[in-house]
Amino acid sequence: MKKLAFLVEQKFIDVHVGIRNYIFSIYHLLNGVYDVDIVHTYKVGDSIFFSRIKVDKSFIENNGFSADIFIDIKERFSFDVEKLASKLSRNDSDKILKEVYYQSLGSSIDNIYDVVVITNPWMINFEKRIKANILIGMVHDTIPIEYSLQWNIDLKNSPLIQFANLHRNGFNYYNSNCDFILFSSQKSLDGYLILYQQQNNISKKCKVTPPIVSNKFYNLVCERQLREYLVLATPFEKRKGVDYLPDIINCTKNVKKILIFGDTNRCEVSDVNKFFRRLRKDFEVLWYKKITTDSLISIMQKSKLMLFASKDEGLGLPVIEAELCGCKVISYDVPPINQNIVSNMKYYLSFDSHATSANSIDRVFLEPDDSLETKVNANKIFGQKNVLDFFRRIID
Repeated sequence: MKKLAFLVEQKFIDVHVGIRNYIFSIYHLLNGVYDVDIVHTYKVGDSIFFSRIKVDKSFIENNGFSADIFIDIKERFSFDVEKLASKLSRNDSDKILKEVYYQSLGSSIDNIYDVVVITNPWMINFEKRIKANILIGMVHDTIPIEYSLQWNIDLKNSPLIQFANLHRNGFNYYNSNCDFILFSSQKSLDGYLILYQQQNNISKKCKVTPPIVSNKFYNLVCERQLREYLVLATPFEKRKGVDYLPDIINCTKNVKKILIFGDTNRCEVSDVNKFFRRLRKDFEVLWYKKITTDSLISIMQKSKLMLFASKDEGLGLPVIEAELCGCKVISYDVPPINQNIVSNMKYYLSFDSHATSANSIDRVFLEPDDSLETKVNANKIFGQKNVLDFFRRIID
């Protein structure tokens, strides 16, 4: 059995929830077909070390969360920023699974693994090629670089510039050392080739990985139940609509209940405060700051529609998760999100009019229940076999 390592950053357990979910999903699928390890790299001074991460099945299936963190926002109209900040900064470490163990592999993993997959470009803190039969680099998107190249970029926004530079350094390493470069979507591949169109033969090593989500979402029993919620996935970010989502939802007539999941670490607390204050008072609003996979499936199965308002995305895993639960999705008509919508009757948000977007949402809430059809279509299109066959073609 071939040995495969997913090389992850030092803070893999604590940050980038979406990417961690993506890597865990692939790991869960391939482990058993291959002998798979998750290995993290870290620096001590100028020295680089590697450790094997050991976690249990529950950790992987729930993306690291042992329990939900539910924020009570019944008093959202009397919140001040400091009060909300206090709620958001509560110590929730007890909700994160601690059954994580590390086994040191020393200062090199050369010739230990047949295949090494570098799971993101910004983690690369080494220069030489890792010695393996096959070396693979993953690209989730090129958004940080694209944003940093905009003419009106705030040059004082040093974290964005630094993150873009880390991406660029990693991409250069991929181009020089990797046998394959894997992309989460065709959009990410297209953006990458624009950046490196002058380099010969780069496109020959580039491939798009079929979408995959956590194993628990596939082939769910889709019971007929009342679907009355509008669900929002990780909306607390500028590019995902934190500033304008309330304006769209407030224009709706048929939405009564809203379910939200997602953390707030990518926007200001004041933006979150404004978001909740601006929603109409008659809405029933529930918010899960962190959520286990089982709970996420449960709320998706209670939801009629996911409103996913990101205008720039590498893949958009929540869209696929929703559809596998029988929940329809409305988004902007931009790739790759529009390519992941499986419903026969598709509605899109308007770039020009919140009222037009709200009207499309209202129309979905008036439609007959077609959750079973949505679930079946999603399982056909996003089946795990597609991903397994893809990796077998590369590795074997």
